[in-house]
Amino acid sequence: MKLAVLVFALLSGVAQAQVAAPATAAASAGVDEAARPKVTSQSWSIKVERSAKADGKLTFRLWRNDTAPMDVSIDVKQGQTDRAIALALKNAFRDVLDSQDFHVEVAANYVQLRALRGERRFGIELAAPVMGVDIELIRR
Repeated sequence: MKLAVLVFALLSGVAQAQVAAPATAAASAGVDEAARPKVTSQSWSIKVERSAKADGKLTFRLWRNDTAPMDVSIDVKQGQTDRAIALALKNAFRDVLDSQDFHVEVAANYVQLRALRGERRFGIELAAPVMGVDIELIRR
């Protein structure tokens, strides 16, 4: 409809029309675009290795399209195994992400995230590690 109004305004000469570029949701949310990961993918694996050497909060930041990032966190207890951490991460991602847009599963000590229809590419980063737990992000 905006296009029809613009064409009418230009053809009739009645008014000068200006078309502003739409602001992205991330820009309007005050997100620093320089912080957005440069590497994105439709599918990521999070490899969890080693047991936790201390209590802490393991946090990942997920960047979807032009939206503000979302943090996904779990509490980790000292001595918690890599398999237990991976299962807790799977549950946390399932709680936060819409099952219509994302598929989340766990295999051994890997958490696999895959975008479904709509959300095709996304970035993920480790925002807060826990001592003793090694995390590897693998783009698929």
